[in-house]
Amino acid sequence: MLRFFNMPFLLVLIFITGINAQNQVELFKNELPDRVVNNTELADMVNINISHKAKVNPKLLYTYFNYLESVYNKKSSLDTKKLLDKERSMNSDFIEMKNEWIEKNISIIKDIDLEGRTRDRVLEYYYDQIKDVPKTEHIEAINSQNDQNIIDYLVFKYYSGNPELRYDSQTDYQVKRSEAEKRIMNKIEDFRNLNESEVSVNLDYYIEYLFDHWYLFAGVNNSPSTSSNVKSYDIILSLLDKSTNIANIDNFYFGAGFTFFNTSYKITENYYLIPLERNLDVEKSFNAMSFNANFGYLLQLKENFSYFTFLRFELAYMLGVQNQDLELDQGLNEHIDLGDYRITKEAEFTEDNIKINSYNSITFQITTPFFFIDDNFYLEAGVLAAYNTIDYQANYQYNYYRKEEQATLAGWHTEYLDQGVSGLISEDNSISKFVLLPSINVMYSFPELLYCKLNFAVKSATLQFGISF
Repeated sequence: MLRFFNMPFLLVLIFITGINAQNQVELFKNELPDRVVNNTELADMVNINISHKAKVNPKLLYTYFNYLESVYNKKSSLDTKKLLDKERSMNSDFIEMKNEWIEKNISIIKDIDLEGRTRDRVLEYYYDQIKDVPKTEHIEAINSQNDQNIIDYLVFKYYSGNPELRYDSQTDYQVKRSEAEKRIMNKIEDFRNLNESEVSVNLDYYIEYLFDHWYLFAGVNNSPSTSSNVKSYDIILSLLDKSTNIANIDNFYFGAGFTFFNTSYKITENYYLIPLERNLDVEKSFNAMSFNANFGYLLQLKENFSYFTFLRFELAYMLGVQNQDLELDQGLNEHIDLGDYRITKEAEFTEDNIKINSYNSITFQITTPFFFIDDNFYLEAGVLAAYNTIDYQANYQYNYYRKEEQATLAGWHTEYLDQGVSGLISEDNSISKFVLLPSINVMYSFPELLYCKLNFAVKSATLQFGISF
């Protein structure tokens, strides 16, 4: 089963992430004080607060908006302290309510006959949801019928994500809110129908979405009448059943293999043709093979196999003994024309040989998985940094001349300033360079902790075999 994004899945994902991804200040711009909407720093803070409070329970928005009105609208007659105390009291009540719901589910899960690792994973999700209850003085929330309709309106608007929605006192928003909550619960129930590709790519999101709407599940105090009998842990178990677990992956590994590559280097800085007072501008490239050894570590970020499930950090050393002979295959011909004055420099090689003795490289690579064929066969993408060193010997000899031409009434006067034969030159040199390249890994895991890796970078391919521990 291929595990990658497909277009229908992207449309579903965009739809169900719309609420959380939206700018909440922009959504509620008509309900918030102008000073909040028009102040960037204040708007950013309020945006975070709205998102946080809505996940606790969107009923908090009404009291929170009234509090903001009392603080940032000078004409407001609302009591700021009373509103703040009320909002804090309601926040504590909802957190305590959620903790009780979590503990009830934990108790049920412990009694279900589950495989040990599966039970631990489900319980871990629930335990992560338990929060400390802020200590506040309890204040009974008493709302008029009109207040309750506004509360339902704000909750419905949060669900809809429609910034153009306006409050109409003649509309019964409890009905609209109930319809929206039914759609949310239907969507959560439909998580059971997701395929393995969709679940594996975004398991954490689906579970987060479920817990963000904890207050819609049956068994919650004051849960809406629209609550279905669906059990949150049944949904999570269904999702986990379709995900790939890598909890037992081995974090350290080492291996060895071969690298085939093409590289190039400039020898400009190493060859100064003394008689002509010029560097020889030459760039050479060659194909080669080297042996490599590597050591790596996997930093696991997620439970399930998906993009960014883990980061792979790998350090490798490559050693190549090449014994390749290359030709400089170019001389030097420089012509400077200043109108009535010309200078010409020319060198012609009579012997030109470069012998590549060795090629050494230290590389550091960071990659993460992005495409899965099955549990043991997947692709990774990332970057590779390499520090390469080439050791070589150059043997060369050249004929050269340098002449100067001056325009005169009688024609061009030519004078050879220097000419001759360089003599045989033999030099040992070393060139180093740092490169940063995109990198692709094709990974395949065998039984008994063995693995095979094929890496592709620019102008290179590496085949490695290794063992995890």
